[in-house]
Amino acid sequence: MLSNDTKFDSISRKKVSKYVRVHCAVALQIIKRALNVVWSFSIALDGGNKAGTPYLDLRLRFVLGATLFNVHWLAIPNN
Repeated sequence: MLSNDTKFDSISRKKVSKYVRVHCAVALQIIKRALNVVWSFSIALDGGNKAGTPYLDLRLRFVLGATLFNVHWLAIPNN
């Protein structure tokens, strides 16, 4: 729980959801641009059961320059 003297007590859920949508859109655009310049990539699927909720985890792996990226792309709960 956040105390009342934090800076987060005045932000609304609507504003937070708007920032999250913009952040996700920007992140997906960056991933798209990176995948446009690499010659190959892999998709790694992983499943698990953390905290009693089964999920499917999707990761993208690619080399850009001399760096290997392992990008967490999506997690989907399997209810």
